[in-house]
Amino acid sequence: MFLPIGDDIEREAAPFQFLTMLFVSGCVLAFGWEISLPEETAWDQIIPFTMIPAVVFGYEQLPWEMMVIPPEFTMVTSMFLHGGWEHLIGNMIFLWVFGSSVEEATGHVRFFFLYLLAGLAASFGHIMLDPTSSVPTLGASGAISGIMGAYLLVYPFNRIKVLMIVTHVVVIRVPALLWIGGWIVWQCAEIWMAAAAPQPEQAGGVAWTAHVAGFVAGMFLIVFLRRPGIKLMGETAKVATE
Repeated sequence: MFLPIGDDIEREAAPFQFLTMLFVSGCVLAFGWEISLPEETAWDQIIPFTMIPAVVFGYEQLPWEMMVIPPEFTMVTSMFLHGGWEHLIGNMIFLWVFGSSVEEATGHVRFFFLYLLAGLAASFGHIMLDPTSSVPTLGASGAISGIMGAYLLVYPFNRIKVLMIVTHVVVIRVPALLWIGGWIVWQCAEIWMAAAAPQPEQAGGVAWTAHVAGFVAGMFLIVFLRRPGIKLMGETAKVATE
């Protein structure tokens, strides 16, 4: 297992990343609501807030008693829902590690738009793969992928602290260009394997296309949403001395 747990970037413009914390808190609170629901009716109460491509595009319609919000709004609400503890914890670690540094590069207000727009782009990427799909999707992965795309352009040479567990636990420092680059190659490989799967159920239940779409959107958005003076792919990030 290779899990990012931090980096060495000094945070001066945004010493307290309250929007990153706000998004983390929103996801945690939403998951708290999910697990508080009675098991026999939980999914019926959660599904109106998940994104279903066929419902968003009007090919299908939820029963009237489940139409809590307009289908288009589910592209946002689904970003705060998660399918289990592992899904939530993994996403929140990635969001905190990469989001807190990107918020430093954008400032609070721009970070808000970067996160939401990357998440919407990820949803569109997933929808366009199959607009008639009736499979619900949920999770912050698409928006977080956008944050990782932005991180790669702003801090390509910064070293990410990675918790590596093979035969024992060790923390290593890996250049962002290598770690995030390897991550996006993995996502693209998963898309290829999913497309090659002889049966749809063999493709797994992860929206890999949403990850790639969010990642590309994040790389595009950071060009316009970075703070003045923030360079792209230019200089080694300013790091704390030890």
